Amino acid sequence: EADGIRAALRHAIESWASSNAKQQREEEEEARHKIGPSKELHFMARSYENLLRLVTINDRNGVREFLDARVPVDNQVIAVAAKTGDQYLVNMLLAEMHEKKAHQKPEKPMLAVLGTSHFEMVKMLTGLDQFKPLWKNRNDQTWADIADERNGPNWRQERELLQRLIDAATAVKARRSSSPVTKRESVKRRLPQHPENGDESDEGDDPKPKNNRRLMSRRAIRVASGKARSDNHDSDGDYTSDTGTGPTAGTAEAEPVM
Repeated sequence: EADGIRAALRHAIESWASSNAKQQREEEEEARHKIGPSKELHFMARSYENLLRLVTINDRNGVREFLDARVPVDNQVIAVAAKTGDQYLVNMLLAEMHEKKAHQKPEKPMLAVLGTSHFEMVKMLTGLDQFKPLWKNRNDQTWADIADERNGPNWRQERELLQRLIDAATAVKARRSSSPVTKRESVKRRLPQHPENGDESDEGDDPKPKNNRRLMSRRAIRVASGKARSDNHDSDGDYTSDTGTGPTAGTAEAEPVM
């Protein structure tokens, strides 16, 4: 008897997931949304809480009215929309979500839809930029582990898809970490840059004064020393000229020979 119940449930799920049944449901949804917004919508405050309520009941017209009123969208709203399985509704909300909001708790939509019957929604969410294949929960479980644990009607497909994305992201990360170009750039960022000639650095940097006393750099000391030697040389020349022992004095005192 239990086997018969399982077989009946499996048959019902397959019938529900068939392409014809899916197309019929989409046509019914389109017909329902073409009616237009309900009268109750006009009296609803354009608030975040009411937007969540409209998303939960998959009211596209009401959601559109709220989006026109600039009600903010975050990943919690996307998660509620993803649980409905309505890709049109999710895309409509994603188009109005700010990029900064998209990267705040980006795991929420996938956590909301894993284990449900909406495998197409799972595939759609994996294609978003904010989806992170290498994310893990507090129990260190990967996306594939979560799909396996929830054991939904499409858990095998979910696990295969997510594990494939995890393996691809892991391989890319490994290639980046082993790249010699990446290693050289990281070393350059870590090591300080030193000038090749230490003397030039010493000459160019003026020492800081200590105890309000003025200090001189090596270059200034050499310049001052050279100037002092030049002044001493000039003063010695002047002294010999005055005493008459220099060549200038001898020339001045010489008299022509008759």
